[in-house]
Amino acid sequence: METNVPLLDGAVANLECKVVHEYDSGDHMIFVGEVVAAHVPDEPIRKLDNFAGDFAVAEPVDD
Repeated sequence: METNVPLLDGAVANLECKVVHEYDSGDHMIFVGEVVAAHVPDEPIRKLDNFAGDFAVAEPVDD
């Protein structure tokens, strides 16, 4: 871990970022980050996809 932030267990991937720009946009702020570390699990994770208004579980494909 580069930034000492909590990472989500079971996520397809985790990205650690540092803020490089902040923009005031009226009633909210826009933050632009630079990725400083990326983490993917050792084992594939099943994830839920949405396509054309329907949900499906994506399964890894063995080569």
